[in-house]
Amino acid sequence: QIIWCDTLNDPPDSVLHHSSGKVKIERHDINSLNERFKIVLDTPTLGILSLDDDVLRPCEALDAAFLRWVRHPERMVGFDVRTHVVVVEN
Repeated sequence: QIIWCDTLNDPPDSVLHHSSGKVKIERHDINSLNERFKIVLDTPTLGILSLDDDVLRPCEALDAAFLRWVRHPERMVGFDVRTHVVVVEN
């Protein structure tokens, strides 16, 4: 299942007509990063892969992340570390 928020472009044909026949496209009318968290359709799997469309990942990295999740499905597996910094004002 792919959450497609690009209002100017259609998904590539390779995605629209994926050979597995299992890829579902959920189109959103708003092009916002927050739309990926507003899933309308029921998710057909236990795992969710969330990636930004402007960051390319090697297939080997995706395979490794998937295998790590398979071994530990109760955990979140991700690529981008978010940093939280506490600023103390004097």
